[in-house]
Amino acid sequence: MKKFYKICALVLVVFFLAIGLNIYHDIHTTSQTISHFNKPNQFSNQTKRKTIVFKKFTKIKLDTYLPDIQVIPGKKYQVTIIGNYGANISKIKTSIKDNQLTIFDKPEPHYNNGNYHVEIRVPKSHSLLEISGSCYACTLLLKNLIIPRINIKVDDSDAILKNTTVKKLNLILSDGEFKVSNSTLSSAKLALSDSDCKITDSQCKITATLNDGDTLIKNSKITGNSSFNLIDGDFIMNKAPKISYDLTADSQDTIKFDNTYHTSHLVKGLNGTPLLKVVSADGNISIN
Repeated sequence: MKKFYKICALVLVVFFLAIGLNIYHDIHTTSQTISHFNKPNQFSNQTKRKTIVFKKFTKIKLDTYLPDIQVIPGKKYQVTIIGNYGANISKIKTSIKDNQLTIFDKPEPHYNNGNYHVEIRVPKSHSLLEISGSCYACTLLLKNLIIPRINIKVDDSDAILKNTTVKKLNLILSDGEFKVSNSTLSSAKLALSDSDCKITDSQCKITATLNDGDTLIKNSKITGNSSFNLIDGDFIMNKAPKISYDLTADSQDTIKFDNTYHTSHLVKGLNGTPLLKVVSADGNISIN
């Protein structure tokens, strides 16, 4: 009998020892897991900033892949480079030659290289004569400026004009949106691919080709003969101006003008006014 009790006692000791080891293993594993997730993230939101002040520049040339670009008036001619989430702001380079500021960097093989932003300031709204070059995968914002010439290519992002006057604009845009608000485009040539065009509260004269995208114009004036050629997309104009219209759509699509539906071709002439010509190969036209 005593031998039986000893065997039972030994079994209980082994049982509780096994439980203890299992609990220790769980606690140790949990501790390791907590320790792993508490390690500092190499892409943490730690902002880095560098500002470069220049004596003067009247032109901007862009050759960028990483940063969003913003051009606005300020007190000085300066460039501020901002980066976070692991960004290495030394990758963004600047140079000055013949009054032209150039912003450039190299394409990255990976996308998890941080966020970049470049802010360009000039003392007055009319300090710049020209903006040119190309931006890839970065938004271009121009705000509160008066610029004689813009010749720019934007890929995989947006081009935005806010309260800006441009005498001559040449824009090539793919996989993004062209957004204009409270602005004046005296003469604009647009080539958009897989991109939408949105114009609000503005004045413009435009020749545009859209390979795949919609056009929305709201509460805006057409200041000269203009045309929109849409390969695949809708054309919508709200609060339309009293001008001349030449509208063409595919027979399977609709033309809605002043809340009335029409056939595939509609011409409305008004003497002494600009002509807006819209051709939509695959999409509806609505002007009200």
